[in-house]
Amino acid sequence: MTAKSRARAASADAAAEPVDSVPAERVAGAGLVGQDLTPSEYDGYLRGTAKYLADLVEPGDLHAAFVRSVVASARIVSVDASEAAGMEGVVFVASGAQLAADGLPMRSDSARVDPTFAVFHQWFAPTLHFPAVAVDEVHYVGEPVAIVIATDRYLAEDAAEAVVVDYDERAPVIDALDALLPDSPLVYPELGSNIAASMRYGKGDVAAAQATPGAVTVRREYEVGRQSAVPMEGRGVLARPDGAGGLDVFSSTQFPFILTQTLAQTLACDPASVRVQVPSVGGAFGQKTTAYGEDLAVAFVARQLGRPVAWVEDRYENLTTATQSRDQRHVIELTVDRQGRILALDDEFVVNYGAWSTIRSGVIANTAIHLMGAYKIPAIAVRATGVFSNKAPTAQYRGAGRPEAAYALERVLDAAAREIGVSRRKIREINLLGPDDLPYHQGIPYRDGEEIVFDGRDYVAVARAAWELLDPDELETLRYAAPPGCYLGAGLATFIEATGRGPEPEYVRVRLEPDGTIAVQTAGGPSGQGHQTTLAQIAADAALVDFAGVRVTTGSAVGLPHAGPTAASRTAVIAGSAVHVAVGELVAKVTGLLADHFGAPTVAHTRSGFEAGGETVSWARAAQLCHDAAAGAPIEVVTGWAPPRATWTMGAHVAVVEVDARTGKVRVLRYGVAEESGPAINGRIVNGQVRGGVAQGIGSALLEESGYDASGQPMATSLADYRVPEAAEVPTVRIAHLLEPSKLNPLGIKGVGESGVVAVPAAVASAVEDALAQFHISPARTPLSADHLLKELVRAGVRS
Repeated sequence: MTAKSRARAASADAAAEPVDSVPAERVAGAGLVGQDLTPSEYDGYLRGTAKYLADLVEPGDLHAAFVRSVVASARIVSVDASEAAGMEGVVFVASGAQLAADGLPMRSDSARVDPTFAVFHQWFAPTLHFPAVAVDEVHYVGEPVAIVIATDRYLAEDAAEAVVVDYDERAPVIDALDALLPDSPLVYPELGSNIAASMRYGKGDVAAAQATPGAVTVRREYEVGRQSAVPMEGRGVLARPDGAGGLDVFSSTQFPFILTQTLAQTLACDPASVRVQVPSVGGAFGQKTTAYGEDLAVAFVARQLGRPVAWVEDRYENLTTATQSRDQRHVIELTVDRQGRILALDDEFVVNYGAWSTIRSGVIANTAIHLMGAYKIPAIAVRATGVFSNKAPTAQYRGAGRPEAAYALERVLDAAAREIGVSRRKIREINLLGPDDLPYHQGIPYRDGEEIVFDGRDYVAVARAAWELLDPDELETLRYAAPPGCYLGAGLATFIEATGRGPEPEYVRVRLEPDGTIAVQTAGGPSGQGHQTTLAQIAADAALVDFAGVRVTTGSAVGLPHAGPTAASRTAVIAGSAVHVAVGELVAKVTGLLADHFGAPTVAHTRSGFEAGGETVSWARAAQLCHDAAAGAPIEVVTGWAPPRATWTMGAHVAVVEVDARTGKVRVLRYGVAEESGPAINGRIVNGQVRGGVAQGIGSALLEESGYDASGQPMATSLADYRVPEAAEVPTVRIAHLLEPSKLNPLGIKGVGESGVVAVPAAVASAVEDALAQFHISPARTPLSADHLLKELVRAGVRS
């Protein structure tokens, strides 16, 4: 290794590891934003003292278990719970039909979108009504059919097994393309078809571009497999009646505000009487944004019985009944000239939504829009269709449509490069948006109805920074050390990501406590992202206080007019900006009260507190004076903030893999990520988010798949069937950040929560293709499992 190469590798390794972090409780002084504080909440996670949902269940609380459908599509003939009702410890049993008769209402999913978006993209989505617990028919294996309440979970499960359900089974539809056939069974006959959503958009003239003399059009088909989020902690809900008609609900949800509203609608009560609180959460990744039927049924029955009821999901339920994601097929055409410049892109894709999806607009729209990538594409046409099927329901999973778009676009770019004989790196560099192009107005509305404007600086520089994370001497050493029958390859993929999307505001409450502490309440339900620390860093800087002077409470929407989920790389941008603004308003309020008290024309806000009437007033004394002046009223502000439009993050991933042609196994040996991002609130957390995303992306690329057989039975029902990456399968991730602050929020920040996962499947596939270039094997699906790749190697004659 040369001296220059060693220096490059050392720099990359330094970028991969965060600088020494400082325990948050020891930090004092100015400028907390940007410091790599140890997240204060991590201590509880690591020591086992954090309280998760199951830890909140008390002796004497009742437990729920659900009777679930064993077939994918059927009419329910009868539900016989007579034996179960008489079993030991059983308190209550009800079928979906009985719950409906008792007043549990239907759920509605209208898939509403912004009107501007709807018109431009020719959006179509029928309104779907379906019950929380199946009443007349079932649409997927695992759908709840009845609920059993008993004195403990084991007795509830035993009783659930004793419930006899008679089904009139029907032919299911499993494959998305089959669902579009004229003679396909209909998942919901009342809708008249299996189309769950559709949209299309375009700009420029694709046909004319394809007819350009000398132009080359490559056409490919790609499949992105179905996945589960597989959080360490599954779903769960504990509903505790308060004896006065209200309900305290503890949930592992990412979206306490919408769960509050949905429960209030379900229970026909004032939302103020439903108090949803989120304890520590062991992972979510989008799976916990949905208000599930189990949540509604448990709360409904708890209120009926007047007793606390808990339901904690097991792993089988999580893998088979919680929402899944991905499951797309693309037919994509890319037209380039002989130098590799993109002339046009045409893509038609289908999304398999399963039995239902409460965010039908999210995934399909994200995929369609992010197909533009970070490139100059003068002509584009995209047609997208989502279908219902008899698989499990779907929702967003980390990336939410973006990894699918990146996979299709980046793979077809590799195909075009190979077709015209240019390098994969060159075809990207000549098409990526550079400093002369940015900011780049697409003339197309995003999901918030606002025009898409890529607000970056230099995407070419980002791609080059990513490539430089790979040391050529190191690659040569790895290639030389590869065992017989193993082949080394390197791949590159870029991505674009909308973050911090509105238009809905995020409200926060900021209160001055009597002891001078600043208390911040935000509704997002974090699941390990360190929100209590990052939001405290923002609040402390705005108030000019030390970290210890701020206390952040997350996961409670009580008293807030509106709040969004912890999802879509939005919390730092939107909630963080709301906290910044709200603390500023609190400072102004305190300043005004102090001016009145001291009769001072001006009051200065300083790091020591306030300067008023010729004396220094600490926050503790200011709190005393303000509370006296307010006569017991809280000194607080409730403020919302919304962005004018989404801010865009761009990045590039590089991967080095080793392919064992004897077994089809792929090992990821090196990985690098370069991103054009805003200033980091906490670099330790930012890099952790990127690394976690890469780990999940490797699972998407090589291992994870929620498969189904022809009858609709799930094939991955345990972690023995559903393979997730182990620690030894995830290499050290080298990270480079190129700073470009956003001008769309007061902190200049951009979201980072999902960017680590978006380009991984495409980068890994590119590396595998490079490794096997001599055999002309070009991966076209995820996951690229050993079994699948081995078949490709046999087909190519590499082995018999």
